[in-house]
Amino acid sequence: MNIHTLPDGSIKISEHFGLARFGLLAFTVLVATGVGYGWLGGIAIFQPAYGWLIGAAATFGLAALLEDRDIEFNLPLRRVRWQQRRLFTKKDGNIPMDAVKDIVLCIVGTDDSLNRRPQYRLMMVTREETIPLTNTHTTDKNELEQAAESLLAVLSREPSDDITDRSLNDAVAQGRTVEATRWLRLRDGLDLTSARKIADAMKEKKIR
Repeated sequence: MNIHTLPDGSIKISEHFGLARFGLLAFTVLVATGVGYGWLGGIAIFQPAYGWLIGAAATFGLAALLEDRDIEFNLPLRRVRWQQRRLFTKKDGNIPMDAVKDIVLCIVGTDDSLNRRPQYRLMMVTREETIPLTNTHTTDKNELEQAAESLLAVLSREPSDDITDRSLNDAVAQGRTVEATRWLRLRDGLDLTSARKIADAMKEKKIR
């Protein structure tokens, strides 16, 4: 993930997997070529060759799924524009900055232990939904908090609370109970059962 500020004050988030995609496709071509030469040379196909072909197909599928993403918070136009590209597909769109309510974090980690460092990614909260700004996660929460503050400044938004509390509230509002449980454990040091009970209670209160 690369976050940088443009000369006009806009902020652009980029995430490209060109090198990884090239490596996966190159592996696929090498395997397919090797097996193809074997067939053409009259070499009998044996069990390991089928395994290589299955592996090549899986590698090609992964290359096709890798997604490059560019999201620009365009300050002069007051719009958020994005473009997502995969091997065979491309889509883009934009929304007015006024439609963005907040920038929060999504937490990913084990549910039974907090011994492993949690991983996070940036999320954009709009009037209709919460949209991931990146595909990848990072353990550097401080870096993402700084990025969220910069994006909120471009959006002319004042954070109503600490980003942990805002992220927890968004997880509850969107029905992501497992994630809300993780935030509660991280923030309050609760055990899994206690955190899940509180997350369920917050969800019920939100529904009512």
